[in-house]
Amino acid sequence: RAQKVARDLGFPVIIKAVDGGGGRGMRVIRAATELGPSLKTAMREAEAALADWQARQDAYARDSHDASRAAEVERARIELLDKQTMDADRRLGVLAEERGRNEAATIAAALGQMQDEEGSLRERLDAATADLETRRQVFVDAERNEQHSQQQLADLRRQDQTLRGRLASLEALQHAALGDDQPERRALIERLGLTGKPRLGEALKVDAGWEAAVETVLAGWLDAAVQGDPEQFVAALADEAEQGITVIADTHGDGQHGQGTLAARAKGPAAAMALLARVHTAPDVEIARRQLHSLAHGETVITPDGIWIGRGFVRTVRGGGAQAGMLSRENELAQIRASLADLGRQQAELDERLAAGKDAKRAAEIERDDAQRTLYQAHRALSEIAGQLSSHQGRLETAEKRLAQIGEETLALGARLELDQTEVRAGRARLEQAMTRMGELETVRSALDSERRGLLEAREQSRTAADRARAELHGVDRELEARRSALASLQQAMNQGKKG
Repeated sequence: RAQKVARDLGFPVIIKAVDGGGGRGMRVIRAATELGPSLKTAMREAEAALADWQARQDAYARDSHDASRAAEVERARIELLDKQTMDADRRLGVLAEERGRNEAATIAAALGQMQDEEGSLRERLDAATADLETRRQVFVDAERNEQHSQQQLADLRRQDQTLRGRLASLEALQHAALGDDQPERRALIERLGLTGKPRLGEALKVDAGWEAAVETVLAGWLDAAVQGDPEQFVAALADEAEQGITVIADTHGDGQHGQGTLAARAKGPAAAMALLARVHTAPDVEIARRQLHSLAHGETVITPDGIWIGRGFVRTVRGGGAQAGMLSRENELAQIRASLADLGRQQAELDERLAAGKDAKRAAEIERDDAQRTLYQAHRALSEIAGQLSSHQGRLETAEKRLAQIGEETLALGARLELDQTEVRAGRARLEQAMTRMGELETVRSALDSERRGLLEAREQSRTAADRARAELHGVDRELEARRSALASLQQAMNQGKKG
């Protein structure tokens, strides 16, 4: 039993009941036997209390660590969220500033103005194109008119040249008919002072178709010089023995000649008209013969081809005499001169028209070149505005794309900011809970510390009591060992005495 007590108390000494142990050892053993259960219970209770405290301390440590860790996590998260919020606020400010600097609206307004300007330029281009076509057509028309006028002028000049050739030929024939090609006759005319005076053949104006009739009646008279006072030449002509000449007054009658007479078919000096007034006209010979019987004494009748019938005579003038066809030539000369005058007027008009056409052509060419330059400038301006439109369109697309990106990023940042703020509020709530929990755990810690001190003191008291018991048992053990040794020595001596 003593051994069991000692073993339960943790004593390594084995107590044996020996004879002669003395009363003290038994008293110690009895005391140990009586004290052992109570010490053991106290020790066990102290250790159990400490184990329970340690368990609660460990739970506190875990809870404190978890609360502290949760608080730190929330602080870190709140700091991160605050940093993210600040970054988001700064980024929103940057985006707002960038949006304020964005030129999309300005570029769009400028683009609208450019599009209006492009429309105006296109209208100008269309107008310039139409104007150029008009100017080109005007120039082509002016050039065609000039060519036409030049062709007309060339035709008129050819006609003029042809007529002048014919005029020269007819004038040569007339001069020959009037004897102007005869030196003696020219000398006579010069002596009489009749140079440059018109001749009767030149002064007469005969209706077409009656030239042969007038030439027949006035044969020998057509080269007569027409002069104001023929009587002044009577003496001079009387002295001319070799050359004959006729001078006729240049006075004209009142033109009141009887109808149906040859004088009604012509105009000229009165003396010639008096001769022609006594000659009636008939369209043919048969009518002339019938008409002759009704004429007064001294009157005659003549046909257009120059068959002249009178009482007791019939006369015709045929052949190639110098004065044959003189009046026809004179009429032709008059027509040619009129035609030449008309051609001259036409040429003058054409010259003026050609000059005006050249001026118009030059003006049209200048206007065409101006229109061409205007069209080129319009094309160039349109090309430039098209380039600017393309550039502004690209800039506008870039600006609008950036605005869209800013809008999307702003929305995302706003949503994120709102989420972060929500998370910050939740985090702050969790941090507050963690801090509250840490405060509660601090109270628990204080209580545990106080309890620990009491438990340690109780355990120390139990250990002190156990140590005293161990010390007493150790002393008994030593005493028992000494007595055992003495007993052993005594037994050995007794055994040796028996042997001896």
